[in-house]
Amino acid sequence: MRRLPLCLIACLALGCGASPYRTLIEPAPTQATLIRDVSVFTGLDATPLLNRDVVIEGERITAITPTGEATPAAARVVEGRGRTLLPGYIDAHVHLTSSGAAPGQDVPTDVEHNLHAWLYAGVTTVFDLAGDASTIRDWRDKARDGEIVAPRIYHTHLPITVDDSHPIPLTEALLGAPLSWFVGWVVPTIDEAGDAPDLVEDVLDEGADYVKITVDELPPGTAEMSDPLLEALVRAARAQGSRAVVHIGDIHKGRVAADAGASMLAHLPWRTPITDDDAQALAATGIAMTATLAGWHATAALAEGTWQPTALDREIHPAALLDLGAAQGDVDPLIAKAFSATLAARPSWAPTIARLHAAGVTLLVGTDAALPGVYPGSSFHDELRRLVEAGVPPAEVLMGATARAALWAEDTPDYGTVEVGKVADLVLVEGDPLTDITAAAAIVDVWRAGRSIGRRAPADQTKP
Repeated sequence: MRRLPLCLIACLALGCGASPYRTLIEPAPTQATLIRDVSVFTGLDATPLLNRDVVIEGERITAITPTGEATPAAARVVEGRGRTLLPGYIDAHVHLTSSGAAPGQDVPTDVEHNLHAWLYAGVTTVFDLAGDASTIRDWRDKARDGEIVAPRIYHTHLPITVDDSHPIPLTEALLGAPLSWFVGWVVPTIDEAGDAPDLVEDVLDEGADYVKITVDELPPGTAEMSDPLLEALVRAARAQGSRAVVHIGDIHKGRVAADAGASMLAHLPWRTPITDDDAQALAATGIAMTATLAGWHATAALAEGTWQPTALDREIHPAALLDLGAAQGDVDPLIAKAFSATLAARPSWAPTIARLHAAGVTLLVGTDAALPGVYPGSSFHDELRRLVEAGVPPAEVLMGATARAALWAEDTPDYGTVEVGKVADLVLVEGDPLTDITAAAAIVDVWRAGRSIGRRAPADQTKP
C-alpha cells in the first residue's frame, strides 16, 4: 500500500516552526476525589440522579451515594451543588493531524495541542476517521501508556475511495503545488470489487480499529464510488471482523451502505433532503450517524463570507489559526465549487436531522475537526447546540455524546457512563445541560482516567 504520513504533508504545507498555541491544561497528580452534592447524568437515560456524592479513587469511580453517605479517606473535595456531573464527552469524528488553518496560513499543526483542546472542552475520547494509521497509532500509544495526557483514541486509516474522488481533489486543491501530488499517491483506491478483501486487509494490517470508505461527489462533477464497489468494501470489512464507517453525500449511498452492513455513516446525507421512509429504512438497519453539522455549517458560512470564531474558539485556539479571511475570499475554483454546493444544501439539514431522530436513528456527536472553521474541542459544543436546534432533545444529544458512542466503539466499554466501577472520564459543569445544552460548555473540571486535567483559563496564562 502507498504510504506517506499525512502529518509530514501537513508539516511541509504549514511549516514546522515555533508553536503559537497556549498551554491549555496542567494535569494534577492522581488523587482520591469526592464530588459532593452533585446532580449526575449517567449517560444511560434522561433522568438525572440528584444530590449525589461521587468518589473517584485511582482511575475509577468507586462510589455514588446520597449526599453525606460517602466517606473516602484523604479525598480532595469538589463542591457539586448547582452543578452536573457527566461522562466525558466523545467526539466520534475528528482528524487529529489537521490544524484547521486556511490555505496559505503559516500555522503549524500541533497534534498535542489538538488533543489538549479536546480535553479542555470535556472530550475524553475521540474517533479519528481518516488519518494515517501509523501516525495516529503513535499518538494513541503515547496516550495509552501515559506519556501524554490525552483523550482515548480510536482510529481508521486513510479512507478507501476511487480515483479522482473525495477526498483527493479537495485535498489537492487545499495543499496546492508541489504538495498535491502526494495525495493521490497515499490515499488507497479501488478499481474492482474483487480488490476489496485485499484493500480492507491492508487497512487492518495498519492497526486500524475500523475501515473508512468515502463515497461522495464532492465537489459536484467529480468521481463517485459505484454501488457495487461500496457494497464489496463494506462486506469485506464485515467478513474480516471489522466495522465499516462510510462517508456519504446523499441518502441513496447512505441506504446502500446501511443495507450492506456498514456500522456508521460519517456525515448526514448533506446534499439533498431525505424522506421519512429514508429515515425509517436507515433506522431499521441499526446504523449510527455522525451528522457533523458544525463542519457543514462552518463551510457554508465560509462560502458566504460570514464565518466568525466562537468565544470558545478564541479561548482555546490562537488568533492566527482563526484568521480565515483567505478562506472567505478568492479560493481555488474547485474549493469554490464545493463551497457553493454546501451553501445551497444548507436548508435541508435541520429537517433531515429531525426526520432521522424521529425515526430512531442513533445520532452520535462528531465534528469533523480540525478543518478551516471547525476546531478541536470548541466545535464539539457547536455540534451539541446545532443538534438541539434541529429538534433533538438535549438528553438524547448527550447520550449520543457519551454512552451510545462508547457502546458503538466497544461491546462492553468500561467508560462512557457515570457508574461505579467505570473509568473516571468525567466532566463537571455549572448548571443543567439537560435543560440548557449550552451548560455543557460551562466546564468546572474534567477528569481523564481519574486525573484532573487542570484546565488553564486564559487568565491563568503568564504569557500569550
